[in-house]
Amino acid sequence: MSITAEHKSTANEQKSAADEQKTANWDKGATNEQKSAAKAQKSATPPATKVLHNIVIILDSDGYAQRERQMPELRYGELVQYTTTVPGAKASMKFPDLSPYRTNDDKATEIFDSQIMEVVKPYKDGQMNFEGRCFLELEDGRKVGWNPNNYALGGGDHRVQRP
Repeated sequence: MSITAEHKSTANEQKSAADEQKTANWDKGATNEQKSAAKAQKSATPPATKVLHNIVIILDSDGYAQRERQMPELRYGELVQYTTTVPGAKASMKFPDLSPYRTNDDKATEIFDSQIMEVVKPYKDGQMNFEGRCFLELEDGRKVGWNPNNYALGGGDHRVQRP
């Protein structure tokens, strides 16, 4: 073993011994409640990462705003954002009735481009969907809405599963 490696090994052993002594000294003065809390903190598993759904809104061939893909089924506690790939445009989703992102029953909610929202309202009995409508504000300031003849892609229903 080289002198450098031997020196590092000795330094590590000294640091470990000092850490153990600090823990022992703390344990002597800590209450049982503090010890339990520290132990629980060490053994607690980190919280799960929340799912983030990115709903992309595009212009269809007729010039209407619509979702790029089928709407995913959402679950209580998941995160959602609405974005667009249209250069210079900003996406939004309007909920004319109830919204899955509000804990109260207020109506007419609008979620703006890239705003991350948490699904906080599972559907009630008999109410499985939240009606949404896509919009794009184009670079020149024009606001383009959803195609009333294609409701399914023009915002569509946001189906939310109970927690």
